[in-house]
Amino acid sequence: ALGPSWFHIVPSAPSEAGVAVEPPSAGLIAGFGEIFEVVPLKYADVSEIVGLLTGNQTIKPNDGFIPQEPNFGSTGSQSYYGGSGTLPGSPLVASQGAFNVAADPLGRAVDGTVGVDRRLNAIVLRGSPPRVAAIKDEIAKLDVPVTSVVLETEFVELTESGARNLGLDFNNGSNQIATGSFFYSKGYPGFSDTPRHGGVIANFQVALYAQIAKGEGRIVSKPRISAQSGATAKIVTGDALPILTSIALSGVNAVQQQVQYVNVGVTLQIAPRVSDDGFVTSHVFAVVSSVTGFSQGYPTISQREASTSATVRDGQSFVIGGLTQESTIANHSKLPLLGDIPLLGKLFDTEHTSRLKRDLFIVVTPHIIRSRDEGEPTSAKELK
Repeated sequence: ALGPSWFHIVPSAPSEAGVAVEPPSAGLIAGFGEIFEVVPLKYADVSEIVGLLTGNQTIKPNDGFIPQEPNFGSTGSQSYYGGSGTLPGSPLVASQGAFNVAADPLGRAVDGTVGVDRRLNAIVLRGSPPRVAAIKDEIAKLDVPVTSVVLETEFVELTESGARNLGLDFNNGSNQIATGSFFYSKGYPGFSDTPRHGGVIANFQVALYAQIAKGEGRIVSKPRISAQSGATAKIVTGDALPILTSIALSGVNAVQQQVQYVNVGVTLQIAPRVSDDGFVTSHVFAVVSSVTGFSQGYPTISQREASTSATVRDGQSFVIGGLTQESTIANHSKLPLLGDIPLLGKLFDTEHTSRLKRDLFIVVTPHIIRSRDEGEPTSAKELK
């Protein structure tokens, strides 16, 4: 007897009479007129399909990938007065893996008709042939590819005059991050009114590089990342600033020194969503941090963050502005020997402080990746 399970596979083994017993086939009749069938999914995850087939019953996603930040800090960069390494008896910290194994079993029945096989990312069906055929038809309609978007970004630093020459002004009363797309009226110098490829965007790039060539700015980085419609892409560019700290250990004649890192730079999270008419709506969260000075040997970090959204056509750019960064440059010079004389040394000692103000602009251009049947590019290489 098959028992309470859907099907029972008997491994091939010689019986007492020396005859092998074959396992049942995939189309084995499980009951009176009932069959079971395994339906592998091509694009969707089993958790995305099961809820629609079983009256909102949910299971954990089959994809257990969990991104983790680099573990900077004291675990790998520490030393002690009189020696280096770890103290006797100190535990070793092992980094956790980037994958989280799902607690659910690899195969399970969700209800009397639908089950899942996580190994194959497949839906297992049991029921009458008409019922199985109807559910397979529903699965085929749901298991379709999700449109992908290639996000081209440019992190550009411009001086105040360079930003004015481009006609970009995102200053407002609250001094928050703002967005703007490249729509300009006819006759605007340096720009055309064509909102597609080769029009406004191409002329903006020409004007931008002209300002960079004149020394009015520089391109910090040009990262490119791909994301599915509705998913979130994350771009991080910047530096990790080391900070050395000393801690006196009680009960041990030693001083522990730790090197901790503080990330400064730009973090950009974008969640694009593609509509059927060729528009891309991007939800953007930007964080900009920079070192503005030092106090007692520790850096003072200025951080600005904001969340916004923009809707543009496929291939049209939008810009995130209003990210003003100010830096102070101090030059100290003195004549040898004479500058070290008490009181009189100030006559031979000069200090000069200059402030530099730059505006950071983030230019984002989404490109929809279509199938070859639609005559559109299918890879990032074809976007160049």
